[in-house]
Amino acid sequence: MVAVAIMGATLMPRALFLHSHLTHGMDRRVHMWQTLANLLGASAINASMQIVATTALFRGAVDLGEAPAVPGPLFGGLAAFLFSVALFAASLSASAVSVETGVLVFRYATGRRFSAAAARLTARLVNIAPALAALHLGASPVEVLVYTQYVLSLVLPVVMAAAVRWSWHMLGAVGRAAALAGTVFVTAMDLYSFVAG
Repeated sequence: MVAVAIMGATLMPRALFLHSHLTHGMDRRVHMWQTLANLLGASAINASMQIVATTALFRGAVDLGEAPAVPGPLFGGLAAFLFSVALFAASLSASAVSVETGVLVFRYATGRRFSAAAARLTARLVNIAPALAALHLGASPVEVLVYTQYVLSLVLPVVMAAAVRWSWHMLGAVGRAAALAGTVFVTAMDLYSFVAG
C-alpha cells in the first residue's frame, strides 16, 4: 500500500489534469520534455526524501512532526534543514496544484466562472475537511498522509486513461505504447494493492 501511495503522491492525478490545461496549445516536443523533467524531478525528490528517511528511521518509527529532525544526528544540521524545506515545498506545491485544479473542475463542471477567491476557498475546504475529520477521529498524521495518497493513486488510472484518450491522436506509435503501458502498470499496481490488502 505504501508503494502505491508513493506513486499517487508522485504522479498526482490533479497535477496531470492541471498540467494538461496549462500546456494547451504548447508544442508537443516542449510539452513532452517538460513533462518528463517534471516527473523525473518529482521522482528524484521523493526518492531522496525516502532514502534519507529510511536510513534515519531504520531503528524505529517516529511521529510525522519529528521526521524533519531525524536526519540531523545522522547527516548533520544542513541535511535536517534541507529535509524540512523539501517537505514544506512538496506540501505547498501539492496544495497549490490541488486548489487550482479544484477551481478548473468547478468551472468545467458548471460551465460558469467563479470568483477566484471563492473557488479557491471552496477547493481548500473540500481538500482539508476529510483529513481534519480523520485526525479528529483519532487517525495519526502518518496514516492520514498514506491513505490520502493511496486514494489519489486509486483515482490515477481514470485520469491517465482520460489523458491517453484525449491525446491519442497527437501521439506517435512509441507515445501510444508508453501511455498505454503506463496506464496498465498503474492500474495493475492499484488492483494488486487493493486485492492484497
